[in-house]
Amino acid sequence: MTTVISVATSVPVLGYLLSPLRRPGREDAWISLGPLSLVPDGRPVEVPYLTEVVDGWIRETVVRRAIVLRSDSDVPTVFSGTCPHLNCNVRWVDQEGRFVCPCHGGVFDRDGRVVAGPPPRGLDRLDARVENGVLLVREV
Repeated sequence: MTTVISVATSVPVLGYLLSPLRRPGREDAWISLGPLSLVPDGRPVEVPYLTEVVDGWIRETVVRRAIVLRSDSDVPTVFSGTCPHLNCNVRWVDQEGRFVCPCHGGVFDRDGRVVAGPPPRGLDRLDARVENGVLLVREV
């Protein structure tokens, strides 16, 4: 009887401990932002994308924003559209040539570095690559 109880309780525990081995990690989750040809040179463009968020047992698909800045390189720079201060959405302001967070006055330069305000660090960069003319990103 003791053996049956031991096996019955150890199977769920082993499943829990080994579950990360069977789930694909976020490092493998590349997300398509669409054709790179739609992104103009020299001007940051906001691109919404869908990603899955896991919180305990709850999985949900949420909309996030990336800011794509295409320049001379083959792969553009891609920033998270979320301010690292309190997760508000930042916007590119052409007249100022800067990213601005309207919540608490955070200001970032073209390279995503903090210029003013309370943000503790610059804008987060997303890993990016181009395959067959399609821009792919992954959150880090």
